[in-house]
Amino acid sequence: MILRRYRNGQVPHSAGQASRRCSGQAATELAIFGAIIIFVLGAIIRSAVSSGQSQDASLKAMRNALVRSSKSNEFDTSRASASVLYVEDRLSPDFGKYGSTERAPFIAQGSGVMTNMLMYQAHPDELQDPKHVPVTDMFINGKHFVFTMGKLVYKRFSPSAGKTSVETDDVLAVCPPDDKCTFTILGQIPGHPAQSTGWAPACNGGRGCPMFYQVIVNAKDPPPLSDDASDDLQQEAREKRFCVSDPCPGKLSVQERFDLNRDGNFANDPPFGLYNEMAWQWRAVWANEANGDDDKALHIDEESAVYPSFDVDGDGQEETIYHFDYDGNGAVTGAVVFDNQEGDLDLGGDAAATGKVGLLNDMSIRTRTRPTGGFLTNYLSVQQGKAWRLDRTFVRSVNRKDQEDIVERRVQLSSDTGRMCGNPENPDVEACGSCLMANSGKTCFDRGTKILYVRSRIPDKGGHFWKTDASGQLNLGK
Repeated sequence: MILRRYRNGQVPHSAGQASRRCSGQAATELAIFGAIIIFVLGAIIRSAVSSGQSQDASLKAMRNALVRSSKSNEFDTSRASASVLYVEDRLSPDFGKYGSTERAPFIAQGSGVMTNMLMYQAHPDELQDPKHVPVTDMFINGKHFVFTMGKLVYKRFSPSAGKTSVETDDVLAVCPPDDKCTFTILGQIPGHPAQSTGWAPACNGGRGCPMFYQVIVNAKDPPPLSDDASDDLQQEAREKRFCVSDPCPGKLSVQERFDLNRDGNFANDPPFGLYNEMAWQWRAVWANEANGDDDKALHIDEESAVYPSFDVDGDGQEETIYHFDYDGNGAVTGAVVFDNQEGDLDLGGDAAATGKVGLLNDMSIRTRTRPTGGFLTNYLSVQQGKAWRLDRTFVRSVNRKDQEDIVERRVQLSSDTGRMCGNPENPDVEACGSCLMANSGKTCFDRGTKILYVRSRIPDKGGHFWKTDASGQLNLGK
């Protein structure tokens, strides 16, 4: 549009209206597109900050694991293969009017192995020292927790009916008298085959002995048998080979080898056509004195630090065996084993596979005002236009908050080993017993449910102050 200037310097009324319409349209477009640009820019910044925080957590976990594993030596092998889990609930970057109000979880895991201690085999005397028991570390919102991954225990075997576990004192050389050792009694369960219960009635001329189980991996190309090896070694090598058809060497038939859950019900086991594709199967040996001889399955060589690994207590997981006790007939009556299922966390069982052990998905956040000097501080304060008057030239906007977020995370333990309460390795546990009411704001271990409630009190102080020059914008009548 072309506007002509007249002699008296006036513009026609219709032309002035068009000029004002153009100015209004430009202001509207600037406001709309400006808001879009600010939104896109805020989203980019938010994404970049979140990515940076996630990468920071990952690098922190890996660096911490490497540092802890590097400190391993022959006097402390608990972190020769270190595992560190970091959980941080950080404020999520937000470009809203009142700043960041939400928290986003950042979870990262790191691991490190000290290679010069990789093949170190601890002696049973050393496993009584916590410095040689494998542990894993969790850092949850700045709080550090150490969980054991196993325990040296004593298992006792008897042909009594049923299967139970009790605790009692025992005076075995590798089990201190002041410690409580776990005794497991294996027996024959009525209605189930003997192989599924851990007791072999036919062993030792019908007097019976325990049955120990071992996992056999499906190796497509097993090494050939050596002709120079002893007969016992050759028989041991045959039993360790993957078997997919009868007759299988050893004490189990092919169906019993593929009874993976060892419940005696072959109907819920893999079909015959899939045997060759399975990753593993069981084999079994009689736990008697004859099988503890040289070149036999249960032979223990302390000088060479060779200790067999078998499932001795029927939980489907192998234990490392360090010592046997025998009765007068040569049957094993007890064994000192390192059981990975007796520590604080059992990450190899069915409960861990379904997410019911370790860090749980349950999470809650409560917000409260923080007591300061006997007074409660404000949760959120918004002050708008303190200096806004038509005769002033500035607009002020003040937002500030001073609060405390209680972030609750839960860790499900497998066993109560007594290390959560009053243990110097876990000083961040503030209470034990009931974790409600008086202890609702503390990091607390519930002995009944074996749940560790990690409650982190995170202060959240922030705000902004805007001071805008509004001069020249109040002449609305012109």
